[in-house]
Amino acid sequence: MLKLNLNSIRSVVQNMNLASERKLRAAEKALIEGGLKVKADAVKITPLDLSNLRGSAYTLWAGGGAIQSQFFGEIAARLASEQGQVLNDKRNRIADSRRRGTLMVIVGFTAYYALYVHENVGANFKTPGTQAKYLALPLQRNATAIKQLVIAAMRAA
Repeated sequence: MLKLNLNSIRSVVQNMNLASERKLRAAEKALIEGGLKVKADAVKITPLDLSNLRGSAYTLWAGGGAIQSQFFGEIAARLASEQGQVLNDKRNRIADSRRRGTLMVIVGFTAYYALYVHENVGANFKTPGTQAKYLALPLQRNATAIKQLVIAAMRAA
């Protein structure tokens, strides 16, 4: 006859839940680190005029974020206003994903013309080292490293 001690089972389940929570926190921290790296790499190759596009870069995660918010010239007020709207929308997306049990880090640019510049592959940008696909390329270049970072963080937790 097999006898199970209910308190022992509860203890095992609690320890498993704590371990899972530690692993999730470690994975999220690694994702945030990866997102910040992608953003930093993206900003370096983002086309530069008044620097408003670079100034609209952000990385968001549940409970936090790293936001540039540096705008200049005639469109500065518009960019700042629209940035607030975009970031609120993204924060809501992150909160929704968190409620579903999904970790999410979002990297992007809030300037209203960011998509046009990003997709303008044939453009001849004035600043050396800048280019179209300034977000997609750093994401592609860092994808494997981010995945490895998350795996290593979860194993270590």
